[in-house]
Amino acid sequence: MPSQSKNSLSVEIVACAFIFFAATASAQTPTERGKSLMDDGKYNEAKAVLETVGQRDAVASLYLGQIALEQNDPKKGVDWLER
Repeated sequence: MPSQSKNSLSVEIVACAFIFFAATASAQTPTERGKSLMDDGKYNEAKAVLETVGQRDAVASLYLGQIALEQNDPKKGVDWLER
């Protein structure tokens, strides 16, 4: 019986580790999430996500500029692209 208990515990530990690493590997940064939303044509959602990091993330700024241009707001687009 004790060896079966050890095996069961080992399987549980491996399963927990797998779930943990799978969850952390699939986590996206706000910039990645914003880009994904942009790719899906969800510009307003992407804008909301990207604005949280746009002031300090050059790539997010670029995406925000592209969104503004796509939404016919060239002044805001240029503002974002010049950051």
